Amino acid sequence: MESYTFHTTDDANMKSLQTSFVAIVLTSILVSIEGYPIFQRRIPNGDRVPNPCDRSTTWPGVGHRNRAGGGPRNPFGLDFRANGFVWNSTLCQKDSDGDGLTNGYELGDPDCRWAVNATPSGAARSHPGICEPLDKSECITRNSWLMNCRPSQPSPSQPSTSQPPTPQPTSPSPPATATTEFDCPATKESGVKTYDARLPLTPIPVQATTYICYLFQLPSETVSDIIAYEPIFDDAEHVHHMVLFACNDKPPQDHKVGETFVCGMAPSASCMAAIGVGGLGVPGQCIDERLGFRIGPGGHVYGVLQIHWNNHDLMSGLTDSSGLRIYYTSKLRPNRGNIMAVGQDYLEIPGNTPDVVFSGGCSSGCTKLLAEPFYISISYFHMHLLGKSGNFTHYRDGTLLRTIQDVRSFDLNTPEIATFPDLIEVRQGDELRVTCVYDSTGRTNVTHSSKMALKHIFGIFEIFA
Repeated sequence: MESYTFHTTDDANMKSLQTSFVAIVLTSILVSIEGYPIFQRRIPNGDRVPNPCDRSTTWPGVGHRNRAGGGPRNPFGLDFRANGFVWNSTLCQKDSDGDGLTNGYELGDPDCRWAVNATPSGAARSHPGICEPLDKSECITRNSWLMNCRPSQPSPSQPSTSQPPTPQPTSPSPPATATTEFDCPATKESGVKTYDARLPLTPIPVQATTYICYLFQLPSETVSDIIAYEPIFDDAEHVHHMVLFACNDKPPQDHKVGETFVCGMAPSASCMAAIGVGGLGVPGQCIDERLGFRIGPGGHVYGVLQIHWNNHDLMSGLTDSSGLRIYYTSKLRPNRGNIMAVGQDYLEIPGNTPDVVFSGGCSSGCTKLLAEPFYISISYFHMHLLGKSGNFTHYRDGTLLRTIQDVRSFDLNTPEIATFPDLIEVRQGDELRVTCVYDSTGRTNVTHSSKMALKHIFGIFEIFA
């Protein structure tokens, strides 16, 4: 197996920051590496199937040989497809991986009673498409396609008969997200208002991926600060993520307020300031109490909601009106916030490669564009399903000052969000470096970035002056 390393820097990102509070999201945006949440929801505990190679993580592409999804199917995926992508007693009672455990037992539905949108009777115990224990001779043969797998913990014990014993009822395991409900005390304070930035009911195109944008006027009755936001899902199965962009003083000339239009990664040259994000694994964002995103007189007046739709099944007749709920207050906070993205103009990940490394960042020349220092309050990586690990570091005069964030096992469904109550000061001449590692094992084709993308980011973070 080969490894690949790529590098880039992005000095232009800092030109508009000047003295501000920044939230960094360390991310990269690719095509053909999306998970299939619609399929995960068609099987019990589909988003919580343990990874036999590392039981601290999950295997999002349950029916595929590649943990990320896509590419050749594993034995369970082949049976799932042959069964019409439906969970029923036939698929439930089958032992797809040949390890003596039925698919239902492994996925937490031993009695084969689960139905879509219901709560499984128990947690997923093991992977229905990977024979376990991994070191068992017959499993080694059955798992000959499984590469780079070194289990860190023992596999679940096997029963002595071909059919598993009936387990005692257990409580369902919690969803595989760091936070299942949005809880932000600041939103409950006196004077806080809400505004729902939502698409009008809009047809989802019959194509694999679409970026749709909606231009609207932000609340402008008085100068205010946005202090939190949370996603509103109408068709959660097909919404991958949402971004709220703020425009310059005037709306873009090529679109009208209230208009919905197909867009690229950035909606318009005049609407480039990202002030909110939402989507898979992130129930909402409670902004640091020391900053807000200024709207109204003297702040942003117009905004663009961008939604990324995935319709890999090419289903027709779908509609969506998802969006972001904005919490704002006229009680202004001491600092104005910004979101900074660091990343690539283009990504190309070769197939069947366990370690593809991309490096980017903001060089010393980049931070010299600042009039004053800025301060980081939060950061997180967003590398989609091929993401393996990531590292975010801070240098001064060529010397490493600190590792801001070190994600050793990236999981899109459970993003690690780092917050810094003491803040991280970035001065003129400092350097920020971001490294993202991808694993394309099991994929035969090259995974590449979308041609629509203006910038492929693997970092976003909040900052203020």
